[in-house]
Amino acid sequence: MPLRQRDPATAVAQRTIKIAFDELEKAMSPTDSTGFENLTLDAVRKTALAWKLFFLTSWGRFEGRFDNILEDLKRHGDQLDREANAYNIAEAKNMRENLQQWRQESLVKAKQYEEEQNTHQLQAVYSWLRFNDNDQHLIFDHSLSEASRHPGTCTWILTQPTIACWLRNQSGNPFIWLKGNPGCGKSVIASQIVKFLSAQGLVVIHYFCTSSYASSTQYDEVLKSLLYQMIRNSSHMAAYVYGQYVGKKTASILVLEQLLQLAATALSDDLGHSRTIYVVIDGLDDLDVEKQKRFLSLTNRISRDTLSHPTNAPCKILVASRTTQLIKANLRKKTVVALSDEKDKLTEAIARYAEQRLKTSRHRFSELHLQDSDLLEIARQIARKADGMFLWARLVLDYLTNNMFYSSQEIREAVDTLPRKLAEFYERVLTQMIAKFDARSVDRLRTIFGWIAFGQRPLRRAEFRSALSYCAGITPVQTLAPSHLFDMCAPLVEEHSDSRLCFIHISLKEYLETAESVVRVNRDRAYLEHAIATTTCLLSGLDVFNPGYSSHDCSMRVIRGLHGFHVFTYEYWIDCVLRVLSQKEPGEHMSQLRSNLSEVSQRVAALRGALPPKDESINPTLEPRLELLRPFLPLYEIAKEALLARNQKKLNYVASNNNEVHKIAELPDVLKNYQTVLQKCLSVREFPGISTEELAQFQRDYSREAFTCRFPSCPRATEGFETDELRVDHEISHASPLKCPIASCQYPAFPTEQALRKHKRNCHDFIINSSRMKSIRKVGHFVGVRLETGTRGESVFQGDEIQHEQDLEKVIGSPPSGSHDEGFGYTIERSKVVSPLISSNTPQIDPLSHELGLNDGPETALARGLALADRYANEIFPYYVPSLSEDSYQSHTRYTVTKLAQILVLPTPRTPHQNRGPGKAKYR
Repeated sequence: MPLRQRDPATAVAQRTIKIAFDELEKAMSPTDSTGFENLTLDAVRKTALAWKLFFLTSWGRFEGRFDNILEDLKRHGDQLDREANAYNIAEAKNMRENLQQWRQESLVKAKQYEEEQNTHQLQAVYSWLRFNDNDQHLIFDHSLSEASRHPGTCTWILTQPTIACWLRNQSGNPFIWLKGNPGCGKSVIASQIVKFLSAQGLVVIHYFCTSSYASSTQYDEVLKSLLYQMIRNSSHMAAYVYGQYVGKKTASILVLEQLLQLAATALSDDLGHSRTIYVVIDGLDDLDVEKQKRFLSLTNRISRDTLSHPTNAPCKILVASRTTQLIKANLRKKTVVALSDEKDKLTEAIARYAEQRLKTSRHRFSELHLQDSDLLEIARQIARKADGMFLWARLVLDYLTNNMFYSSQEIREAVDTLPRKLAEFYERVLTQMIAKFDARSVDRLRTIFGWIAFGQRPLRRAEFRSALSYCAGITPVQTLAPSHLFDMCAPLVEEHSDSRLCFIHISLKEYLETAESVVRVNRDRAYLEHAIATTTCLLSGLDVFNPGYSSHDCSMRVIRGLHGFHVFTYEYWIDCVLRVLSQKEPGEHMSQLRSNLSEVSQRVAALRGALPPKDESINPTLEPRLELLRPFLPLYEIAKEALLARNQKKLNYVASNNNEVHKIAELPDVLKNYQTVLQKCLSVREFPGISTEELAQFQRDYSREAFTCRFPSCPRATEGFETDELRVDHEISHASPLKCPIASCQYPAFPTEQALRKHKRNCHDFIINSSRMKSIRKVGHFVGVRLETGTRGESVFQGDEIQHEQDLEKVIGSPPSGSHDEGFGYTIERSKVVSPLISSNTPQIDPLSHELGLNDGPETALARGLALADRYANEIFPYYVPSLSEDSYQSHTRYTVTKLAQILVLPTPRTPHQNRGPGKAKYR
């Protein structure tokens, strides 16, 4: 049958669509841009990277909303069809209310799905990064608590002119270096700035470095923490990292640096010019010198990149540190805030701090006839002598609290005569401390300082007592080191809220390593003591935690805390041993360590029996020192398996369900049996030979050691949970399950990326292929395709040949009010649609028609057309017009969908007096 001649309305609609796509391509094509020949390769790469990030992330969670749009259109069609045949106004009203309720519920479900997807992706990214955020929380909370205990001592920094300008939402002073001497309160000031910004609801990224926590000074940990904080504030970046890196690449330093720079740019773009990203770094000088230079170079690039786009949010960076030659050279052109120039403010703050401290001991000073006015005078005297150093003022106040004075004059004289330099003050306090110590007591004080200065992490008081008991290398240990030993180390050692013991300041560690120190701490000797303690603890565990040992005696030893060091030992014994074996000059007690290693090796070999070693190879670059353990072959095999499990994130062991001590076949069984006994002891209410107070103290000290994470190198491997359910919930995050991105898919998570790809290929191939984004191309003319209204309210599809008929319900919405297409009417009807069969005589179909699926029938074409139009409306358009209001945005979205839908169902000219037949309704 010959084709009918197209009416004018068809031609007008097709030309409109063609012009719209031509303009879109011009906007996206570099050939129509002015000055394109002057663009550099870097500029082109940056532009391409932004588009790649945009398209990879934006469509990831749009599927649910797109399905909602299609369902919305379908329900609107159903309502319109029902209303056209309904004679009851109340029924029509109820239908409209039900439709409105359904729309609200569907939007809530779509939003909930997006939130669930974002949470899952963040969890997978967190597992992929594998960084230690627990130590960061402890460091930050400790600095914040210092200011909270003494209010008003740090608020002055918020009014300092340079800092106040930096805090404002402006692009001025993008990079500030806050420098000061040790002990002047830089960390507390930095925590107050973070607290202030967070209270304002601003995006603030922070990291605190301190030598008290070894993990905080590792460069990769710095990058991982900063990157995760940025990803957490950008859902697009979370989707990008999840799709492109999780399960595919290793989080190496180079990858982390690239991602951090990209995340800063993406977050800056998401926030827009009306917002600001704040980054606060404290203690940069505690990093390795080489890493300091590398990190400063990275932060300079991030700051420069965000400032180069005026429409994006600027990234403001504040670095707080001591003055070093390297930092000074790299930040010489940046804005500097020197605390040495703020002596008046610091003196006033220190006076307020000293007054508050003195008033807490008012009852003691009242016996010396000191009133509040006298305490204020002494506080001001301390502040003047402190010369801007909070640490010096704190040491003086501790000195006044811990010494005996007969009169107020002695207190004032003590403030005047105490040394002004920290090193001299440390020397005086240590000299006074060890004046009545014998040689053995001084050596034990040195051991305590060594654990605090060079331990893998700060020990809790209960762990510390057990560790000191094993330092002698004698097993079995029968008595626990007393708790009052740590009180004798005051005021140089402080106990945090979680019972961890640390130096009052990092400068004390530096002093103890100098030759002038009264109690010098040697790093190599401390490492040797730690290795001897851990191997001795392993030997004790092999003796005690086996079925042949008395159950009562085993529980008694656990309750008394003799094995409180065991969780730390199991996690860090390999590191402690390897760093001692790698020393060039072996210490005087190296024979003791080798004896312990030999005995542990023999015991493990006897337990293993004739089991052949596992055929697993380890990359020499993963741990080059591992060969030093080869003389102790069983331990070498155990260390190799542990390092492989740590690298591959494998479970160390699976706990049994019967809570019984099992025969030891491998070294990990010792920890498993210890935690089994510990769980039993934590659940008892009384125990023979143990008082109620001792049992309650034990349960407080060890409530989190029974359920530790079984993934190596996880911070929770030594910081456990109160219940096994909480531990399992945490361990699930390490698995980083891969879920199908299709919203309606109910398949469980997949173990590998390959399994997920196979599932998508087998189950969702049509959806993926039909929704894959393609480039927009210039096209010629569209194929003549339309639905023409018949005489009985039916529509007949006009094509080259007719193959078959099928029922189809069509729903097309109206353009937004005020658009240039108001002159068209839109017909909603239940139509009989005939699909075309393209014959050999049919002209060549243009590319866009093929992409839309016009040759596959109007149903497929409508779905694909709506997908392309709605994708443009929801992604590209708001990307360039981020300030568009919600109402205008929805109006433009509806208009864009309708425009492209005109390709498939063409409007008919509006006739003002056209009658509405049964089964057909006209709507504007």
